Amino acid sequence: MDSFLHRGNSRKSMMSGKCATRRQRLRHYRKTHDHLPRLQPEIDDALLMVFKRVSNVPANTTVVPQSVGTYRVYYNLRMKFDQSIRAIPYINGQIQFPGSWTAPAGNVVIVTDGENQFMIWRAGMDGHPSLDPETNTPLVINETVDPQGS
Repeated sequence: MDSFLHRGNSRKSMMSGKCATRRQRLRHYRKTHDHLPRLQPEIDDALLMVFKRVSNVPANTTVVPQSVGTYRVYYNLRMKFDQSIRAIPYINGQIQFPGSWTAPAGNVVIVTDGENQFMIWRAGMDGHPSLDPETNTPLVINETVDPQGS
């Protein structure tokens, strides 16, 4: 089940290239594991897997994911386990992000519920999710993976 929190032509750009690959990698992770990442070693493995698939340059093998606040960080990817994504409210179809969800501009943030749901967003200049220029709504992928589905 997909839920995209944006409209118009931005859907094509949000789902193209690296973003689509990140989404595919998280789907693959869930289908090959009992759950989405929730423990530090699982998050680190998922970060490395996603980076390997989307990066144009090889990773420096001496660099390992680090804890920064509530996130595990690897290059410009941030990931955390947060079950509260299941209950994030929507008002008029727009997600109401917790104010604490910030990241340096250009970083890609992945949040999993540790089971089947994940969200992906890219931090804009203000550190919050980038906005669709046409609708002024956050560009966010919010997906629940059917572990049995294709």
